[in-house]
Amino acid sequence: MHRKIICVLVVSTVLLLIGSVMSVGFGSTRSQDLTQEAYFSVDLIDYDSNVTYNDTLIVEYNVTNKGEEGMDTIEFLVNGELVDEKIVNLGAGDSYTGEFLWEPDEGYAGTNTLRVESDDDFIKIGVVIEGKEGSEDDEGFLSRFWLFFLIVAIVIILRWELARKEKTGSEEDEDEEVEEVSPRPWHFERR
Repeated sequence: MHRKIICVLVVSTVLLLIGSVMSVGFGSTRSQDLTQEAYFSVDLIDYDSNVTYNDTLIVEYNVTNKGEEGMDTIEFLVNGELVDEKIVNLGAGDSYTGEFLWEPDEGYAGTNTLRVESDDDFIKIGVVIEGKEGSEDDEGFLSRFWLFFLIVAIVIILRWELARKEKTGSEEDEDEEVEEVSPRPWHFERR
């Protein structure tokens, strides 16, 4: 009878161990699987890839809680600077879809790093902000172009005038030389 009791205890202990290993997830390395704490994963849904400054950039994201119910702050950063944030409270397995809006100015022209992050996860994307056609920069270019054109025109006119004066000045010098070199003997003064 003792043998039956010992045998039942051994078999039940082995089954208990097998069941606990199976429920924990044998070989799992993710801490949220072991602790069941809230774990907010962040996924990118969509974003505008062609943006000029002073246009609105929209970044659409999804947050899924892969642990127990919890709350987290989802942050939107541009080049490491906080631009916006959203506090999200999700139950176990729930998801939230949101969007961040950002209006870059001309100081952000070029490549920028956008990041949407929770305490547990993040996504990072690169976005190029281009100059806007017909903007003040283009008007500045046009005014600089016309200023350059005006300066070139003035230089050309001045050089032309200088060349003309040099030509007429050299003709006067020739006349003076002729008068000095060859006096006119047939020229008489009349009284």
